[in-house]
Amino acid sequence: MKNYLILFILLIIPLLNYSQAEYIVTFEVVNSQGESVDFAHIIIDQKIVINTNEEGKATIALAEGRHQAIFTHIGYYEKTINFNLEKNQSLQVTLESSTLDVIDIFAKSRDRIDQLEDLKLKDLKSIPSVTGTADVINTLTLLPGVSSAGDGNSGFSVRGGEIYQNAILLDNALVLNPSHLLGVLSTVNTKVVEDIKLYKNHIPAQFGNASASAIDIKIKEGNQDSLRYDLDVGLTNSSILIDGPLTEKLTFMAGARTAYIGVVLLPVYIAYLAGRNEGYANFTFYDYNLKLDYQLSNKEKLSFHIYDSQDYFIGKGRAENISKGSTRYGLRNQIYSLNYKKQLNQGRFLESGISLSSFKTSHRTSIVENLDTDSPDRMRSIRKSPYRLTNAYLAINNNLSSKHLLRYGVQMDYIYSSPAVFKFSENGQSYTQPSTWFHTGSVGAYIDNDYELTESIDLNYGLRLNSYMSTNNLQFVIEPRVRLRKSINDNCFLEASYNKLSQNRVQFSTRSGYYTVEYIFPLSERVRAPITHQWSLSYVQNQMFNNKVNMITSLYYKDINQLTGIDKEIGLANSYGRNYEQYLATNGKGQAFGLELGFTYDDTRNNITLNYHYSRSIRRYEVINNNTWFPHALDRPHETNLIYNYTTSRNWTYLMNFTLNSGTPTTLPTAIVEIGEEPIYFFGERNNYRLPIYHRLDLALIKRYKTKRNREAQFTLAIYNAYFNKIANDVVINKDDIDGNYYMHKLAVFPLLPSFNYNIKF
Repeated sequence: MKNYLILFILLIIPLLNYSQAEYIVTFEVVNSQGESVDFAHIIIDQKIVINTNEEGKATIALAEGRHQAIFTHIGYYEKTINFNLEKNQSLQVTLESSTLDVIDIFAKSRDRIDQLEDLKLKDLKSIPSVTGTADVINTLTLLPGVSSAGDGNSGFSVRGGEIYQNAILLDNALVLNPSHLLGVLSTVNTKVVEDIKLYKNHIPAQFGNASASAIDIKIKEGNQDSLRYDLDVGLTNSSILIDGPLTEKLTFMAGARTAYIGVVLLPVYIAYLAGRNEGYANFTFYDYNLKLDYQLSNKEKLSFHIYDSQDYFIGKGRAENISKGSTRYGLRNQIYSLNYKKQLNQGRFLESGISLSSFKTSHRTSIVENLDTDSPDRMRSIRKSPYRLTNAYLAINNNLSSKHLLRYGVQMDYIYSSPAVFKFSENGQSYTQPSTWFHTGSVGAYIDNDYELTESIDLNYGLRLNSYMSTNNLQFVIEPRVRLRKSINDNCFLEASYNKLSQNRVQFSTRSGYYTVEYIFPLSERVRAPITHQWSLSYVQNQMFNNKVNMITSLYYKDINQLTGIDKEIGLANSYGRNYEQYLATNGKGQAFGLELGFTYDDTRNNITLNYHYSRSIRRYEVINNNTWFPHALDRPHETNLIYNYTTSRNWTYLMNFTLNSGTPTTLPTAIVEIGEEPIYFFGERNNYRLPIYHRLDLALIKRYKTKRNREAQFTLAIYNAYFNKIANDVVINKDDIDGNYYMHKLAVFPLLPSFNYNIKF
């Protein structure tokens, strides 16, 4: 009997071991560059949720047998693997980036990805700008629904909105001015961009002060392994990017750009000094980014970012050695931001931060008259318009399940600004005008849900509560936002959305010769927060015809209330910030509607993108145009962009970009009457004239190769406005000295502009 008992125990022990066997599996999650992906979300067998640590690794004990693991992370495509666990093992999983190289117009707010690819950052580096270098923000204007402000102007309009209604965020800090002078380059250096998303169809509730669009830009972190250099040298500008580790836990990234267009204009300046020219103009700029990232622990990270830029436009002139004058117009952008991220537990993350965004314009003039006398008259004036915004935020992102993401948080803004600080001096006597400073603020709280109702229906709904505070004024705005997406199949979906949006400031750009003058006004009892209601419907079809063709169609309608516009531009310019509200038109209304069509074709050698946008954007103010509707300043019924990119087997790339747009509206006088020698202009309807059709062809030739030391290098030769179309971006009226009549002259900024650029990485 004892022998039978021993035999029974020996037989049952293997069975017990089999039913209870567990093995250790270690997941290592990396991206396509082999870099670790920290805090990736791993769902095992649809019931167990774990996250990777700072090294991109996660370890768990699982029962022997077959298992399924789903890997997700913000900015990467979801990946599913099946594996059979028979022993302790390690599995490396590579996630492909979905947003690192993608600008998506449907940017999904959840980790799960089914986005439309529009333009890739690698393609942006091929599209020529005025300076021949890549520009991630300006290239957005090639997308349907995004309209450039025009040559020589800064900013862009999205779906008929105002330029200032686009919230451009650099690591969660607001960029108050999107462009360098003349709009030649945006203030965002493409080299430092790690990730960019454009939200214009549906803007999630966490984005405030984005009545037209939100552009969420993440800045690169420093490389953790070694120092890296990325150098660009061009005809009119150069840039450099350096990144690497400082300690085991601390990395840095530093990037800088500068322009030296004055070198090209040096012959003109020499001719001016020699007396052969009566005038001379030049402009230049610089900007730099510095970012530090410190890993506090495997669940905590601290980031510090600095951005600084400065622009100058300088003009000089003389008149027959009797008088001379100069003007110097400058822009200054500064951003300081500190961000903290922490993983609270599995699937729950905290983000917080504080930032300071500063924007200042300055206009200096100097006039010297009666040079032919012993006592010439000297006059100088300085006008500055400072604007400072301090922001603090706290956000919680909670992955409740693989089908449900909950976001909630609070954001606070404090604004300290003055429309103008003015100083004037004449023959040594100075005068300083008392400045008017404003203190305003806003608080926004939001909750946002992204929920997968079924395998084919996805719902995002959120609510945002904004309070805008200024002297003797308090305004509350409740903003519901909802988007419903129906997937027809894996590559096709239909999306409908409604968004209510508001803004905490009003900003204008007015033209002064070849450059624009910026005004930023705080909210007040008269200047109310603009409120936008947007409805949109989109149909997307991806990966047609052997995964080579993508198509998108979108319809939208906007209703805008409580708009503020300029009633008397000359009076506003001469008010120097005092009693400026009397020159503004308030409580205006706006409407915009349009159709967007996008088509892309991509194979191994050819890439074709064709975008078309039909739209109308109109405004109405009680004190303008007899309270009747008139076209918005950027109302362009037709906008078309064609981009063709061909790459040879020897890494030569030929690129063509053709733009064809309706002309923009402008206001011309209906009559001119002279009183003495001074002309008096009489104006009729606002924006009563439309500039000629805008068309331009840009060409680029790019050669990519490896140097003898195996370093990546690239040479770019670009031609902006290749067939030398004199593109009119404004109209001026001058009196002819011979016949005494007044004639209209079209003002063009950029002629044919060739450029070259050499890039090397080491």
